[in-house]
Amino acid sequence: MFKNNTRTLVLGAVLIAIQTISWTPIMSLPQGAPETVCDTMLPFHGGGIPPSTSLPPFRIETSSSVVGQGQTMRVDIVGVPPGLSFGGFMLQARNRNSPHQIIGQFNPSSDSRVKQMNCESSVGNSVTHSNTSPKQSVSLEWQPPVDFLGEVLFNATVAQAYDSFWVGIPSNTVQVVRRDTVGSYPQTTRLPYVTPPPRGPYTPQTESPMTTQPQDDPFYTDCGRSKTCFGFPDGCIETKSCKSISAVMVRGDVYEFEMKSLSSGAAYIALGLSEDAKMGDDLVTECVPQNGRVSLYSSYTSGAPNYAATRANVPQNKARLIESSVIDGVIYCKIQREVITQVSSKTFDLLNNRYHLLIASGTGLKENSVGYHDIGRLPSAAPINLAVVQDLSGSSTLLLRLHGAFMVIAWIGTTSLGIILARYFKQTWVGKQICGKDQWFVVSSMH
Repeated sequence: MFKNNTRTLVLGAVLIAIQTISWTPIMSLPQGAPETVCDTMLPFHGGGIPPSTSLPPFRIETSSSVVGQGQTMRVDIVGVPPGLSFGGFMLQARNRNSPHQIIGQFNPSSDSRVKQMNCESSVGNSVTHSNTSPKQSVSLEWQPPVDFLGEVLFNATVAQAYDSFWVGIPSNTVQVVRRDTVGSYPQTTRLPYVTPPPRGPYTPQTESPMTTQPQDDPFYTDCGRSKTCFGFPDGCIETKSCKSISAVMVRGDVYEFEMKSLSSGAAYIALGLSEDAKMGDDLVTECVPQNGRVSLYSSYTSGAPNYAATRANVPQNKARLIESSVIDGVIYCKIQREVITQVSSKTFDLLNNRYHLLIASGTGLKENSVGYHDIGRLPSAAPINLAVVQDLSGSSTLLLRLHGAFMVIAWIGTTSLGIILARYFKQTWVGKQICGKDQWFVVSSMH
């Protein structure tokens, strides 16, 4: 407990020091804090009015003390006592440990009183007010990055009046852990200063049941007409129900690839170009969310027996990111890739060669590559000319399943027959030999 309090005090001291050093006059904006105050979170109300040093009459409440990587949690700004109004605010989450950088991303809010801020060139990692109308509370949704593990603190500036505002109001510590370990951590609940108004259970918007017919995803609009689409599960293009989807569009010598993962908790989406629909010796394009933005990587896979993917020695300048977004856990990216990519002694020629498409998505990352494709993976049924728009289906596993079934049947049947021959014909075929061996032994060994 003492260690945690010490860290909190250190972080508070750092923030106060930043605020003191960076006391830069800015105009008070009724439509929210400008991005020039991302570091200080310090408003300037004419004449250099300093922030209040009294106990803040506002709290920053979180829906949980533990959250998984990439999961959504609620953050509320409330008055103490409940019902106390405020006009302006600014909120962001920071790493509790040095270098105390801004962490995560706030989801776009349907509340017209709230707008996102893009601090440190990262989209939506802070929020502020859009107007100064009285507010008794504000509810926000926040997601930690899929590649961050550690402790964060939410810090807020809240203005009750023109000359009455508090800077650096902290929340309790929130621990960001691996998604598959969230249940093993104790959930702590803070005792409120006063009894809060009743609230229903928190359900992130991404998990809310749909009450109206959802609109079709525009990604599917030109599939089969101006671009070749491919996704999993197989057949999802027709039903517009893909967990992950990709598209290829060729205009002259410009090769564009689109990818989108609609699975909750995806840490990446990747598209491979393969000569044989099997993992190994494939050129892979990865889209990976990192601190609220999508990063583009190229990697190369190795096959059996040591399946792996690596970005080492793979040219990263042969593809460039055109468009990207990470909204409510949905990853989207559009990439242009050069016609020729050379990886060691292997040449990938998009113009003259045919390739299987191999789409994959998963919830984990490794140090220099993506993790296992536990959300899904599907190769296309046949290699294609990327420039030819077509309907594409996944590779069937029926023959592989039949082969496995017949092998099991054959093993069970022949093993039993061999045991019977050895048990009951050992004495019957006495003296009869084949190639110098007893006949019963030769026949039973053949099964």
